[in-house]
Amino acid sequence: NGSEGDRGAYVREVTAGAGPGARLLIVAFVPGARLGVRGVDPAEMERRFATGWTKVSSGDERALDRAERNPARYYLFQRQP
Repeated sequence: NGSEGDRGAYVREVTAGAGPGARLLIVAFVPGARLGVRGVDPAEMERRFATGWTKVSSGDERALDRAERNPARYYLFQRQP
């Protein structure tokens, strides 16, 4: 879940620990997909990783989609040099 502050801290810490060219794969539930999980939408992911990262790819995470409702998405980012 995480608060706004927690999510911001996560991005800062990951960025600080990732060297140039590092790749980061995140699988996240979409908003409303699971009870008790706030989720994250694509716009938030792109906004949070806009500085210092390039989105390589993203899409529906089919392995977690047993009910065919697209409850999760994957995001692959690469650290800029």
